[in-house]
Amino acid sequence: MAEGLSGKVDVFPLPLPMHPARALEQQESHSDDLWMVFLILSLNYMHGGQREVKVAKWTSWANVEPALPFGHIGSISAVDLADGGVRELLLDPQRFLKPGFEGQAIKSSKVMVREEDWSDLVSGLVRYNLCCVLPESALLHANGKPIQNGLFGVEKGEQANGHDIHRLIMNLIPINSASIPVDGDTGTLPLLSQMNSLELHPDEHLVISSEDLRCMFYLFALPEQWFPLLSFNRAVPPDLVPPHVDEPCYLCSKVLPMGYLNSEVGSAEVRKDRPASLANPLWRVYLDNFDLLETKNPETASIIKGSTPPDLEPILEEYFHWGVPLNPKKSVRRATFAEIQGAEIDGCSGTSRPKGDKLAKYVGATLSLLRCPVHFFHESFFTMDVSDRENHTRSSQVLPYRACAGGLSLCRRERLYWFDWGLCCEEGVVLHPPISSHPSCYGNIRFEFPADPSHFLEKGWKLHPDATHLPAFTVPQPSASANPTAAGIHRCGQAEKQRWEGDRFRFPPFQYLDRHLLWRKDEARPPNARERERILGFPVDYTYNCLNKTDTKRSPVYHDDTRLSLLGNTSSVSVVAFFFLHLLAPLGLCLVTSLKELLQVLSGHALKHGAALLSWRALHQTRVPSSSEETLVRKLLTQVSSKGEDFLVSVGSSARSHQKFRNSIPASLWTWREICGWKWGPCDDHINRLELRAIYTTIRWRVLRQKQLRVRFLHLTDSMVCLHVLNRGRSSSVKIQTLMYRLCSLVLATGLHLIPAYVSTKSNPADRPSRRARVRKKWVK
Repeated sequence: MAEGLSGKVDVFPLPLPMHPARALEQQESHSDDLWMVFLILSLNYMHGGQREVKVAKWTSWANVEPALPFGHIGSISAVDLADGGVRELLLDPQRFLKPGFEGQAIKSSKVMVREEDWSDLVSGLVRYNLCCVLPESALLHANGKPIQNGLFGVEKGEQANGHDIHRLIMNLIPINSASIPVDGDTGTLPLLSQMNSLELHPDEHLVISSEDLRCMFYLFALPEQWFPLLSFNRAVPPDLVPPHVDEPCYLCSKVLPMGYLNSEVGSAEVRKDRPASLANPLWRVYLDNFDLLETKNPETASIIKGSTPPDLEPILEEYFHWGVPLNPKKSVRRATFAEIQGAEIDGCSGTSRPKGDKLAKYVGATLSLLRCPVHFFHESFFTMDVSDRENHTRSSQVLPYRACAGGLSLCRRERLYWFDWGLCCEEGVVLHPPISSHPSCYGNIRFEFPADPSHFLEKGWKLHPDATHLPAFTVPQPSASANPTAAGIHRCGQAEKQRWEGDRFRFPPFQYLDRHLLWRKDEARPPNARERERILGFPVDYTYNCLNKTDTKRSPVYHDDTRLSLLGNTSSVSVVAFFFLHLLAPLGLCLVTSLKELLQVLSGHALKHGAALLSWRALHQTRVPSSSEETLVRKLLTQVSSKGEDFLVSVGSSARSHQKFRNSIPASLWTWREICGWKWGPCDDHINRLELRAIYTTIRWRVLRQKQLRVRFLHLTDSMVCLHVLNRGRSSSVKIQTLMYRLCSLVLATGLHLIPAYVSTKSNPADRPSRRARVRKKWVK
């Protein structure tokens, strides 16, 4: 950010000057426009913080040797540097294997080394102390076969002795599939786009110092108990088999492998999920790369150019003490121009730009992306006419498959699906291909995953004893009178018709049969919107913000009907995700590899991102009393919005993106009690000012009653106005701003750090006491 009259504006993503398809059509006559499209696409890609994905290559010892520092591989004991859970993992890896993995069939990975190059590679890796040789009987087995991993190389963009230099990568998908993940910090590594928060005044330069470790992963030696877990899927040549061993022997890694599930732990201190710091100097760590950023005036920058900063010296001493090899090509000492994460940083002008060779690769990647094939996916009702089904099949030129969500959740939902990629059998899935190629034929998919009702229903509610599933959900259609030809009315008795009338005739009459309702003792009802969301695979309250807050308060019945309408005929997330899993998982684009894992994610039992914990959860959860309120708040504060200082609950894939409508934090995370309450006296104050006065009173209570100073705390409010005012620290309203002066002064004087979070009015624990006639006027100690 530079100084000026205007505020900071994020210009990314840049708008395209013309549609890419149109640019391709006109490339002969307007080639400049075409390249401008590619350039902007590439810049937008870089700004997104994406990492370049390189293709696995067949490798050899001639490709790998120049990248390995001889004498340094395995020279540092990983156990000596670890503590806590990481040390336990290193000392006893068997404890971190999944229960029951011994009975699973684990597919081995491919070793991408040609037969004629295998002997030289094995000899070189053993000589460089990177690998050892073990007999087959000593390896880790599953289902009677050894768990064996793969090897391949990726290009570094350099050459030595006429050969491309490769990084040696170990494909450890087999052992990863049997390992319990230990959460690390790879999701917190800093992004290049975070440098937008740095401020350079006209009389300042950015001075950069950087050090990079050479071949970081292979520097750290593992204990011997790790060797049987890290074998590779090809027997070593006979001349490397130890004497008196009459069984096949395999190459095993002795070092921390690049590619192991739990390798990247505790590597980032400057994190992308934390607010930017205003300190000088700043430092950032990206795995094996350490960057020190100093702000200096131009004269000082020219004087100290090339010198070692004092903050870097302790790190270099530790590197030398442990014998860590540094990469001289990437070493930078107090320079105003350097490369960070593949971008060229100009500290004099305060700008960054992509490297020329990188930009060429991104343009090439864009071209290849535009040439990729397009897949199609179509869903329709199974009850459609045969003639319509045949027309769909002829149009798509593929036969459909019939699938019902009843095998995955509590709701039946039979649909036909047309798609143009293949499916494979897996645990809990039975495939029946079409019996002929006639357009009227279709295949069948049967899911066999029994659903636990407690994960989908509100506490205390159950299915009818005679029911295993609910009928397919329909769109509510409230009416003032009954339709005598409504679906299923002939099956309904007087009791069902009374329920239908009491519910404003919203759903077809058969939906009010005893076995189609939820029960709690003698009370019965159709599933509500929250239950339907979880049954269909959506997060809790996914549709809650379908209307703005005013309309929701004014007409809660209409709000409920709108939510149920959105969920009425929508697709089942778990079924649709199953199809796309078979398309995307083979390409390595999914965090899960099987439908079983996918269902665990959707049920909230195995979340892949902590940001989704508050939304992807079961409705009926066991309450566990705990006094660790600080731990809970500390975890919640990791979800602070990157747009400001307020807490943001995410329900999508983007961890902390802008949201027009805020999602409520579950107030049930805490146990509440009433401290004090009072009625507002007769006054002309607006409700927003009164809401802000309540927050101001809470801060005074913390200071005067709780004696809290210099602490961070989370405050829940159901006022969106107060939330945004507190977030920005100002308001255009004179009445609110006068109160904000008092509130901000108190916060500054006491060193408090207020983090506001939104809680819906219906779950706000302070809403009910404020509506009672009797109030507690004395403070609770």
